[in-house]
Amino acid sequence: MDCAGPAVPDRSAGEQINRLTQFGMNIPEDARENAALLLRHTGPIRLSEYWQPLATETDADGNGRFPVGTAFSDVVELYIFDHKLRLLVFDAIAHVEVSIRSHWASYLAQAAGGGAQAYMNPELFNDEYAGALTTTIEAYLRKFKKKAKGLDTLSIYELADSMSMGHISRWYANIKSPGIRQAVANHYGVDEKALTTLLHHLTYIRNICAHHGRLWNLNLTVHLELPRNKPQSLAPNFNRHNRHKIYNTLAMLAYMLDVMHPFLDWRGRLLALLDEYGSVPKGQMGFPGDWRSRPLWSAAPSFP
Repeated sequence: MDCAGPAVPDRSAGEQINRLTQFGMNIPEDARENAALLLRHTGPIRLSEYWQPLATETDADGNGRFPVGTAFSDVVELYIFDHKLRLLVFDAIAHVEVSIRSHWASYLAQAAGGGAQAYMNPELFNDEYAGALTTTIEAYLRKFKKKAKGLDTLSIYELADSMSMGHISRWYANIKSPGIRQAVANHYGVDEKALTTLLHHLTYIRNICAHHGRLWNLNLTVHLELPRNKPQSLAPNFNRHNRHKIYNTLAMLAYMLDVMHPFLDWRGRLLALLDEYGSVPKGQMGFPGDWRSRPLWSAAPSFP
């Protein structure tokens, strides 16, 4: 059965445009050249992810149709919004990644008594220690393009600086002592279990961003375990009825960036983006109806 949603990749851009207009999308003649250009350079399969949510009506045969007034410019707006959102989220995750690496290395070397080569101490880590060590050392060598004179000459600070988000997520989760994990988590005012799942979740989100995946209304498959009691001021901001969308991730990132780098005003930049693209359906992103009145978004946050 034909419908407005799925793209047909072997059709030309002109044929795709005709198909969209057949199912009710408004594409004026003077906009068709730009629409065809976007289709050719973006690809119909990728772009269809932004027009499918707009086909909310059905005809007598059950085919998806676009409501009256739906224009190709609405597709472009969603596409650009998602692009800007992805860049903003990627930027936030980069700051979290650098911060965690710094606290992880410093605490293991100093407070935990591991010294500059703390990463070599298997007593600090669980069974996955050997594999994590190998992959992280290899990443260091690739990054700095030099041979290690010996593992005992490589400091934990140098090693941490070469870590990816996936590396630091695994290393943090692999710390044997919950007390050490909590000491790192205290810098953010959260429980160590919540931070462990957050780092795993952000690794997944970062990969979506890095590979230019759709983010705004995606059904997330690696879920975020939401903090409940620590800090208490954060709990009311989450949407606990919809954990499969990006809203809770955005709330957690806004909190983390407010704690780490309030001068960057990442939260304000996110709010400005949401206001700029006010017609984007926030419900499809998991935003609760009263989200703007919740403490994280309506006032200056409380720091832990």
